[in-house]
Amino acid sequence: MASVRKKQKKTETIEDIKICCTVDGDGCWNWLYSKDRQGYGQVQFEGKVQSTHRVVYKLTRPDEDINGVDILHSCDNPPCCNPNHLSSGTHKENMIDMAKKERHNKKLTISQVKELEEYYRTHKISMRGLAKQYGISHQMVSQILSKKRRTIRKEVA
Repeated sequence: MASVRKKQKKTETIEDIKICCTVDGDGCWNWLYSKDRQGYGQVQFEGKVQSTHRVVYKLTRPDEDINGVDILHSCDNPPCCNPNHLSSGTHKENMIDMAKKERHNKKLTISQVKELEEYYRTHKISMRGLAKQYGISHQMVSQILSKKRRTIRKEVA
């Protein structure tokens, strides 16, 4: 079945964005429309396509200059654009945060991948649920299940 790409939404206010989200149990405002390859929401704002979380940050902190600054998610959820989950920081700070939370290139063993695939087939669990269970991103789960990614380390004997 072919995937359907949702259109980018035009927005001018925080309310325009919030109505295009679902709110989960963690308080994340999960963007429902167009996303980039990393899963970050995209929206038309000020005449160009921008990351939804950056637009929310601009709208909720209009006096802060965020040019050349990263916008960090405390929730580590790319589609989230809840302003309470966002903060500004340098790229270095973002990379340190990523390393501390082990969000970078976590590799699974062959047996873990097989277990993940089997668990997905036999249980009604979301990719996000599997991601939390295995300590990887839901995008990585999706790529593993679609056979697009094999980030596997050799089994330790």
